[in-house]
Amino acid sequence: MKITFLGTSHGYAEKNRFTSSTLIETAGHSYILDAGAPVEWIMENMDKPYDRIRGVFITHMHSDHVGSLGTVIEPMLRYRYNDNVTCFLPSQEGKEGFLNWLCTMHEPREKVESIVTLDVTKEGRFFENGEIAVSAKPTLHLGEEIATFSYTFEANGKKVLFTGDMGQGFPEYSKLVGKEHYDLVVCEMAHADLRDVADSLKQTNTDRMIITHYHMPRMEGHEEILPTFPFPVTIATDGMEITL
Repeated sequence: MKITFLGTSHGYAEKNRFTSSTLIETAGHSYILDAGAPVEWIMENMDKPYDRIRGVFITHMHSDHVGSLGTVIEPMLRYRYNDNVTCFLPSQEGKEGFLNWLCTMHEPREKVESIVTLDVTKEGRFFENGEIAVSAKPTLHLGEEIATFSYTFEANGKKVLFTGDMGQGFPEYSKLVGKEHYDLVVCEMAHADLRDVADSLKQTNTDRMIITHYHMPRMEGHEEILPTFPFPVTIATDGMEITL
């Protein structure tokens, strides 16, 4: 499983940092987690074949996570034809809103639905195709009434948790990770100060952690704090690739 961080910034792009998007590759196919970054442009410039995309998974409907989803899907309907993609939105409202947005860009609803499968994320294991399995747990990023999710990807005996945005101060973190073992946890850090959540993060049963979607003022003291973790911790940068 190869993981490429396409965008690692917080709610807004910064110099040399796009907003949230991650590419997961396994068994010759690609899966996109969130689409804040200009995914199509980055994949083109990184020589990532567009027709290998099989799944798109959105954690929640904030623009820094979903803003370029139209430019991910719309090319599949035209010159980069790809009818093997399922795109998961976090709610029925999100699905309908996105479909309506495509329609305003003059893509007929019938055409969209005949080429790209639009679906809604469900808690638990909800996607499996023989090469990768994806599970979801709700987070508290927007409270209990609005759907927001973390995702766990499993492939080739490896398990990777992407926390997604969590509630302020990460009140759900311990429940989210539980006691199960992960090969990697990718923790989004836009909504907590590292100093405040470090003790909780240290309890994670993982071989490795990567921090992404961070705002540097909230990472104050990371030079001293991260080396005290019982596992290696890396701060993600745009374009960073790792292979598990």
